[in-house]
Amino acid sequence: MTILPTIKTLRGRQGSWDVEVTYADGSKEVLPTAHQLFWKVDQTGPYYQRGPADHSWDGFRQNAKFADHVALLNAKKRVVADH
Repeated sequence: MTILPTIKTLRGRQGSWDVEVTYADGSKEVLPTAHQLFWKVDQTGPYYQRGPADHSWDGFRQNAKFADHVALLNAKKRVVADH
């Protein structure tokens, strides 16, 4: 079991899919957000689920911002859940 440090603040910015996390000990890191509409978990682990029909899957896949978001998710292996 992993014990996570106590979070002091979360700070996001409009248009950003990342959040700056400040812990009680003063350390900081940037974590990706994971909205429940898109990110799901099953017996094999987390995966990206295509959203409702009004979201353009091709638009997300070909977007550099989305690629950066997925890279940060893979690097950190942790997210700030947004629902």
